[in-house]
Amino acid sequence: MKNNNFFERTIRLIRFIFWIFKVLWVGRFFADDPLSNNGHARIAKILQEGLDILNIRIHTDGSLPESLQQTVVVSNHVSWLDPLLLLTRYPLCFVAKKEIKQWFLLGKIVENTGHIFIDRENKRASNAINQKLVSHLNNQANVAFFPEARTSKDGFNLLPFKAALFESALISQANIQAIAIRYYDCKQQRTIIPAYIDNVSLFQSLRQILRQKKIIAHLSFIPIIKPDATDRFALKDKVEQQIAQIINIDIPKESQCP
Repeated sequence: MKNNNFFERTIRLIRFIFWIFKVLWVGRFFADDPLSNNGHARIAKILQEGLDILNIRIHTDGSLPESLQQTVVVSNHVSWLDPLLLLTRYPLCFVAKKEIKQWFLLGKIVENTGHIFIDRENKRASNAINQKLVSHLNNQANVAFFPEARTSKDGFNLLPFKAALFESALISQANIQAIAIRYYDCKQQRTIIPAYIDNVSLFQSLRQILRQKKIIAHLSFIPIIKPDATDRFALKDKVEQQIAQIINIDIPKESQCP
C-alpha cells in the first residue's frame, strides 16, 4: 500500500493547521456551555472537520446508545485522537493530564472545551477530581477518563487500569459506558500508526498519520455497566476485562482499499 506523496501530505498539513486556528477562534465560545446539547453540537461538528482532514473514518458496533446522561465513559487509550473520536459522539467532560495544557495550540483547545486537568504526580489529586466528577454527574452531565492513565504502546494490549476515578461512579451511582478503541488501515489491518508513545512528539505523530491514505477508528460499545461492584477495584476489574476481550478480537480484513 502506497502512502500519500509529499504534495498530498503538505496540503493536508496546511489544512489541518488552518483548522487548529479555526478551533481556537470558535473555541473561545465553547467554555460557556461545552456540556450542553448546543455546546456539544458545535464541538462535535468542528472536531469532525479535523478528523475528515486527516481522513479518519469512524466505524462503530455494539450497544451504541443514541444519547447519554449522567454516565461515566471509559475506554482504552491508544492515541491523542481518542478523545476527539468520543467527543464527536457525546458531550463529555474529560479528565486530562495537566501536561496537555502546555501543548502548542491544542492545549488551549482542550482547556476551552471544559475538561478537568489532573496532576498524576500528586497521589492525593484523585480525591479532588472525584469530587468534581461527582458534581458533574449529579448535574446530569457525562464524564470520561482513560483508566490506563496513559497511552498503551501499540493499542493491541491494555496497560493495567487505575481504580481511583471509578470511585465517582460508585458515589454517584452513575452507569458506565465502556468503549474499546482499535485502529485499522484501509486494508482493515490493525495499525500502530496513530499510537501516541512517550518518545514520539505530537508533530511526529501527526506526520505519521498524514502519510496514511486512510485510518479507520473502530469503536466497540459495550453494554452499559451498572455500578454494582463492592468497591472501585472490583468495578475497575469488571470494566477492564470487558474492554480487553474486545481489543483482542480482530475484524474481517478487506482485500483492498476502497
